[in-house]
Amino acid sequence: MSIAQRIAPQPKAHIMCANCKCMLAFVAGHQLVKCSRCNTVNKVPPPTVDKKNCQNCRVLLQFPINSKKVKCGSCQFINQFAR
Repeated sequence: MSIAQRIAPQPKAHIMCANCKCMLAFVAGHQLVKCSRCNTVNKVPPPTVDKKNCQNCRVLLQFPINSKKVKCGSCQFINQFAR
């Protein structure tokens, strides 16, 4: 098994460079990202949404951070997420 097969893929995030408007892709979790095109260091905003699977039908739900209850649009189940 190669190293690439053993390393799990890491979640990606995207922001637009504040200077040259180039789309920047990076591993999620960083606070600063340097644009490879213009060398501007961009501050990454904190996340405003969370993503979790529905506890009933497993559909991926996206909702505002710190939501306690989220209704699934597919099965109408009320999901309760502890914080």
